[in-house]
Amino acid sequence: MVKNHQHGAIGAVKHGSGDHLRDQVAKRSRLGDAATEGLEPAQHERLAAVCAREHVHLTSEFAEGSAFGALIEALSAPHCRATTVDMQRLGIGPERAKHLAAAIASNTSLRRLEMERNGIGVQGGMSLGDAIGRNQTLTRLNLSLNDIAPEGGASLARGLRSNTSLTQLTLVRCGLGPGGGRALGEALETNRHLLSLDVEQNDLGVEGGVAFGRALAVNTSLATLGMRSNRIGYGLERATAFAKALEVNSSLTSLNMAQNELGAVGGAAFAAALRRNTGLTSLDLRRNELGPDGGAAIGAAVGANASLTRLDLSDNAIGGGG
Repeated sequence: MVKNHQHGAIGAVKHGSGDHLRDQVAKRSRLGDAATEGLEPAQHERLAAVCAREHVHLTSEFAEGSAFGALIEALSAPHCRATTVDMQRLGIGPERAKHLAAAIASNTSLRRLEMERNGIGVQGGMSLGDAIGRNQTLTRLNLSLNDIAPEGGASLARGLRSNTSLTQLTLVRCGLGPGGGRALGEALETNRHLLSLDVEQNDLGVEGGVAFGRALAVNTSLATLGMRSNRIGYGLERATAFAKALEVNSSLTSLNMAQNELGAVGGAAFAAALRRNTGLTSLDLRRNELGPDGGAAIGAAVGANASLTRLDLSDNAIGGGG
């Protein structure tokens, strides 16, 4: 079922434009086509109306083959008006994700797409990465809880190199690994449009952490970065390159580095960075095994930092209940 979320005038549909869209979709979605075979007339009408609305929430009914095919036709219509599509947890799979990606590549109305937990796999992730490289209107994309693997992450990274519209990308638990982390980090070195990136719980490792560090040393647009639980400090001191980048970065305001096994060495590196950083307002370093030395170093550095307003050092065995 399609639910129309209307917020005042935002979700209103002007007479005429919706009728024209329905005509366009009706022409493209002929009964008998593989995409729409078996749909009842009432389903055709609802699907034709999907993109005449600005805010669309899709339920499991439209994850089926025939209905989903007709939905793709609607999203591909030249007069599509949908700006937000929420299709989380529908289990569309890799093949349908490929068709959706093709529609997104040419769509010019979508601004936000929510696709959390859809089982799109590596192929779906790669297809959406290609679509991001061609689409220049989408601003927010959520692919969390889809195992797109390093290959999918690399494809998204390639898309980011040419994309100029995406400002928020959420990739929590996508199986990116060190390879995907490296690719995304390298893309951030040249991308100047992304403002928020969440790659929590992707096992990026030291390789991914160093790549992101290099990116932060030159990136001037990213403001929010979620890196929780990526094993960035996993026993190697060179992972402090990430912290050193904060010494020169002035655009990042919020950083979540919880559960990254930074240890006392990582704590000292972040302390040195905080003494010079002038942009961070929020820093989360929970559960990083900082110990008393790491905690003390950061505590002393905070006194010299004029911008930080929120700091979380809980569960670090730093003493005093920390």
